[in-house]
Order: sequence, then structure tokens, then C-alpha cells
Amino acid sequence: MLDLPSARPEDVGFNSQSLQRIVRWQQHLFDTKRLPFTQVVVGRKGKVCHFSTVGQRDIQAGIAAEPDTICRMYSMTKPVTAVALMTLYEEGRFQLGDPVHLYLGEKWRKKNMKVYKSGDAKSGYSTDPCERTVTIRDVLCHTSGLSYGFDADGIANKVDGIYNQMGIAQRHGDKMTLAEFVDKLPEAPLQFQPGSHWSYGFNLEVVGRIIEVISGQLLDEFFKERIFKPLRMKDTDFVVPSDQRHRFARCYMRAKQAKGTKPRDRTGLVDITDGVDAKEMKFTPAWKLFEPGGGLVGTVSDYARFAQMLLNGGELDGQVVLSRKTVEFMTVNHLPKNQDMGTMFHNAGYTGRDTEGSGAGMGLGMSVLMDPPKSKLISSTGTFDWSGAASTHFWCDPKEDLFCVFTTQFFGSDPLAMPLRSNLSQLVYGAMRGDLDPSRERMLPVPRSKL
Repeated sequence: MLDLPSARPEDVGFNSQSLQRIVRWQQHLFDTKRLPFTQVVVGRKGKVCHFSTVGQRDIQAGIAAEPDTICRMYSMTKPVTAVALMTLYEEGRFQLGDPVHLYLGEKWRKKNMKVYKSGDAKSGYSTDPCERTVTIRDVLCHTSGLSYGFDADGIANKVDGIYNQMGIAQRHGDKMTLAEFVDKLPEAPLQFQPGSHWSYGFNLEVVGRIIEVISGQLLDEFFKERIFKPLRMKDTDFVVPSDQRHRFARCYMRAKQAKGTKPRDRTGLVDITDGVDAKEMKFTPAWKLFEPGGGLVGTVSDYARFAQMLLNGGELDGQVVLSRKTVEFMTVNHLPKNQDMGTMFHNAGYTGRDTEGSGAGMGLGMSVLMDPPKSKLISSTGTFDWSGAASTHFWCDPKEDLFCVFTTQFFGSDPLAMPLRSNLSQLVYGAMRGDLDPSRERMLPVPRSKL
């Protein structure tokens, strides 16, 4: 069960019958073999008005997903890391304009860093001098020039090819600490001059290391002290305890997307858990690199408590994590000249985030909706959100005093063929009381193309 107060949908401005469309949509995704399972939590005015779980956390074994199923949150770790850093900001321990070299050492001085100019990892490449220091605001907003290494061959992103050649993209977290990993990042060239563009990269890893330096604590200890214990996020951590592995969901990918693999059953979904967990080491405390950009595992219930805390302005059940003004400050656009991510996007089409023309700016660790029509999402100006690689997502809409958390465990979600975020927004906002006569029920959203 969710560890949050609940209410009848009608008591918080929803129509009960219309909210059931969410369940039918979830069942449709499972029945058509598109997702292994889905979980949806909707809260408004401080109370949960909808929670549904449909599907199986282990398809091969036929084990149903349950409310306490543990999921890989991947990049939904980033808002948690940003919140953790901002608890130190409230103590006056740093400034957003501080150069990161003040905390991370000489390698991060601009005179010791380079910016990619031309060439590639195989034939050689040239660089330009770094013209401006990387700041803490840069790494919170993904404007530092750091990359992620997803494009292993450097086809669309030449810096990614360099990352892979240097072994940076692999992380090797069973062998190196966060401090050691972050110390390697400035050895590779930046994608662009700091502050000139927006691009997804190892930025929150840098944030996490700055937390360790300022606090004098390891990241997992700091998270527990400042966030998990106060918010009673009892199942959220960087590892899954051995006695809780039975609750840990398997992870899947579409058969034709998983190179060199074949479906193990008739679902068309390939179980890639063994490969994922061998790489990410989510089972073992021997993992040294507690990854602040994507390493958390936890339950939908825990993340709902985190979302409700943000929506409340930094407080939940009498426990204050941040002040209201700090949360407000985090959830406004911090990009230069109030640009959106689409305008500043570097290497368009590379990261998979639909940022081109997105209508969304970048807050501190989360995106912020500036222009709903441009985003093509039904929502409110000021809504902040983030997603994870296994198709998880959350958003908070302060104007409507509403949050939604969505979990599953599926890699390779195509927002054009399977627009999960858009469909969920349609279903949630379409169920708000007075917006729709429940007698006018229509068919479920259908993907525009088959996977």
C-alpha cells in the first residue's frame, strides 16, 4: 500500500469513472505485449486519488507486479541528487556560480580543459581551448558540455566515441569510486563551450561528487540522512538488499531492438535483466560507484512521497527537506536568456529526449514546462518533471496541486510509436472533474505505429 493519505477522486476534483481509463490503458499495454507491467500513482491536494498496478514483474515466471515491486529508477535519480545538493545550498555552503574546480581540483580549471572541434576517436581529433569555467549551475542544468557516451561508435556524437575509447562511458563502478570516476571526466574534451548549449551528460555525477566533498560523507549516507529517512523512503537505495531481491522487477526490451537475442517466450519482450544487472550491479553492496545520475532503485510508493514533498514546497509529514522558496527556485528555468532546451539542444536526435522545440526549460535537476502548446502535452505552465531509462516518469503540476508517478521496466521506448508520457497526461488531465462527461467514453489511445 502507498504510504500517503488517500481520498475519493471526487473529493480532489477527479471523476472516478474517467480515471479508470488509466487502468484500461495499462491493461492494453500489457495485453498487447508492449510493456511487462505498469504502475500509476496520481495525487492531488495532498492525497492519492488513484493507484493501479497492471502486469507482471517477471513474465517468464508469471509473477505479478505488486505495489511494493522494486524498480530501477535510473535518471529519476537526478532530481533526488539535485535536492540533496540544494540542502547544502540552504546552509550557504556553495554558490551556483562557483567553478566546480573549487571542489574537484585542478583538472577542472578551464586552462586544463578542452572543447571538441573536429575529427573522431579513430582517426584523431582536434580541440579548442575551454573559454569559460564549468560552474555548479552548468552541471545542474546540463550546460557544461559533458556527454554520456551512449553513441559508442561516435556516429552522431563524436565526443561519445572519445568517451568510449577512453573507457569513461563504461564507468567500471565495481572497480572505481565516484571520486575516481569524476576525476576522469575532464580528461576528455567537452562537446561545446560551457553555457553555450544544452546536452544530456554525466553532469549529476559531478553534482554527487560535489555533495561528497562539501559534506564529507559518502553519497549513499548523505541521501539516507537528508532525504530517505526523513521522507520514509524505506525501499530506496543504490542497491537491493539480498533479502528483498524477490521484489526486484525484471527488465525488458523489445525483441527486435535487443541485438543478438531472441525472445524467451511468446510475448516478444526479451528479458535483459542479467545483462543490465551485471553492468549496473544493482544486487551487490560491493558496487563502489553510487551513481548520482542514475543509480537508485526503489518503489513507486517511495517516489510518490518524494514527488509529494516537492509539490508541498519541500515538506512532508512535518519533515522539512527544503524550504518552499528553494523548491520554487529549483523549478524555474535556469537556462541562459530564458531559452528552452529545444533551442539550446546540441546534437539533436542523439539523446532520445524529445527536446527539439520542447517548450521546456531546465530547472536545477529537472525540466520545467514553459509553453504547453509547444510541448504538445496537456499540462500547466510551471509543471516540472523527469524520466528514467527504463521508461519511468514523474511530474508535479503546482498550478493544479497534482503529481503523477509512472513506473515500468522497459528499455527502448519510442515516444512516437508508444507515447507513454503524452497518453498518461491525456488520461490524467482528461479525468479532472467537469472536463468530460463519463458517458462519452472513447477508445483507448492507440500507438501510431507498431513496434
